Amino acid sequence: MADSPAALCLPQALKPPRGPLHGRSEDLAALAALLNQHALVSVVAAGGMGKTRLARHLLARLAPRHADGACWIALAAQGDVVQAIAGAVGLPLSAGDPLAQLCAALAPLSLLIALDAAEHRLEATARTCQALLAAAPGLRIVVTSHVPLMLPLERLYRLGPLAAPQGPLPAARAQGFAAVALFAERAAQADPRFSLTDANAADVIALCRALDGQVLALELAAACLPEHGVAELAASLQQRLRLLIATRNRIAPAARQQTLRAIFDIGHALLAPQQAAVLRRLAGLTGHFDPTHAALADVPNLPAVLAALARRAMLALDSAPGEPLQYRLPDALRSIALALQPA
Repeated sequence: MADSPAALCLPQALKPPRGPLHGRSEDLAALAALLNQHALVSVVAAGGMGKTRLARHLLARLAPRHADGACWIALAAQGDVVQAIAGAVGLPLSAGDPLAQLCAALAPLSLLIALDAAEHRLEATARTCQALLAAAPGLRIVVTSHVPLMLPLERLYRLGPLAAPQGPLPAARAQGFAAVALFAERAAQADPRFSLTDANAADVIALCRALDGQVLALELAAACLPEHGVAELAASLQQRLRLLIATRNRIAPAARQQTLRAIFDIGHALLAPQQAAVLRRLAGLTGHFDPTHAALADVPNLPAVLAALARRAMLALDSAPGEPLQYRLPDALRSIALALQPA
């Protein structure tokens, strides 16, 4: 039957994103347990905390438990939630009520769906989740968002920052804290000369604490190390923060957003002119894109430019090893990059 569940294009396996998931093993286990007990779980945190990466690892882990697989939907790139889910499961929508058609198609399935960045489509996401879960008992939905959906059946998982030491420690002990481990790994990737030692551990800890354990901020900072030492980077960060506070910056009013904006500004100043120009253009795109994206067709040597931006942590590389390259500009950086656009 053309409209039977077997006709849907449902993925059977998902690969986790590149690299380890520092400091989130407990979060991953807790989320897996929540989804075993509840049909709708929302991972809620401010931008830059690593919600998307955590959810992608979660889907890769749990997809084999669902007979019909798992689907990933990035809502920031979608105009309509129902159509986005229908497209992800390969359901052609006909005339009539699209939500009713989607409910009917998913009703018999054992399927895991992730809806990423639901704050972009909050009311529509809430309505769609409520209808789907009422119709499909085998469905599980994990949502990432800045704010909850406010549904009675929703279970919240508030994602906190990565742990950092409260004070100076030897390198071996500091490495046991997730913020330090992530920074050290990314720093060594950016600058092979770097290693965490007793001599620099105090500066690394101070920087991790100044960055509030934000995953994205730590990655941006680590990418700056080839041009800045840790102590110099920490001093530059404090200078930028003082400037943002003094000028009452409206782009990043909250403390964590100010921190992210400050470290972004330091990293942005290190970009080559072409890289900075491409980053500003990418701020107008949403969702994933690859080096063949039509909006970037006129950029000379685009693959190298995108790779350089990814090394600078200005872009996320979400594809698994061996898969075609798929980049994404994190929402937390998009709002900052949009402010760089000429008026």
